[in-house]
Formats: sequence, structure tokens, C-alpha cells
Amino acid sequence: MNTVHDARTRTDAPTVLNVFLAYDTADTGRMALALFGHVASGLKDEVLLNTKVWRFDLLTLSECAQQAQADAANADLIVVAFGALEPLPADLCQWLGEWAEHRDTPDAALAALPTGAGVGEAGLPVVETLRSLASRHGLDFICGAEAVSADHLATLAPGSPRR
Repeated sequence: MNTVHDARTRTDAPTVLNVFLAYDTADTGRMALALFGHVASGLKDEVLLNTKVWRFDLLTLSECAQQAQADAANADLIVVAFGALEPLPADLCQWLGEWAEHRDTPDAALAALPTGAGVGEAGLPVVETLRSLASRHGLDFICGAEAVSADHLATLAPGSPRR
């Protein structure tokens, strides 16, 4: 799914921030998309969020993996949204590692977005897995809904004066 959240209020072109959102369940995906819609409205005319959305299990299916990698290749930010209390699937971690090695955006960031039962101490193992992956691949790492705020996303946008 490709979702563009356009928060422009004037006619000049805003900076585009390419976001790849991976989520575990439909509820988590809906919550994350609602959050990005809200954030887009806070960005006003500064940044246009171009969001590609994929469920964890579809990223690694042989029929979908190539398209998922293509969708993620130029992502400025990969957001992993999760609400489950189980560890990230090994094939998802492998997929994220492959993206990190072959990404087109050298200064990309990886974000953990815990939701529901994944918030707080229960989600720490997943957060630490993602933090470790980011560190191994030289990615900035951000965590939680506060990190995916309008102000923070504006700093991640290519060419942003705040970057």
C-alpha cells in the first residue's frame, strides 16, 4: 500500500520524506497510519510524507520480497510498528539487514514504534533488537511515538534546513 500524506497549505513543493512502515497486525498498522496522518497535519507545508506500508509476513514472502525491497530502497526512515509481545521474526530481521546493506539512502534511520502490549518494558526486547541492527548498519535509531513527531520527522527530510 502506498499512502501519501500531503500537509501542504501553499503551492510550492515541500520536501519529501520517504517512509517505509512495517507492522505486525492490522490494528497496529491502522494505529501507525493514523499517527502518520496526524503528524502530516503538523508538518504543514514543510514536508510531504510518502509512506509505503507493509505487513511483516508479506515482506518476506518470495512473491513479495523483491517489491518490498524496491519500495524500501529509497526510504529515509523505516518504521517498525509492533504490538505483540513476541520477538521479531528472524526472517524480518534478515530482511531489515538486507535493506540496510543495500539501501539507496546513506543517512536513513530506523524507528521502533511500540503499540498496545508492546509499549513499556514488555517491548524492550524488540526495541533492543532494532537498536542493535541500526548500530551494526550505521543507522540512526529512534523509538516511540515521540520520535515520530512532526518536529523530528522534519529534521529527517532530505535537504531540511534542520538536518
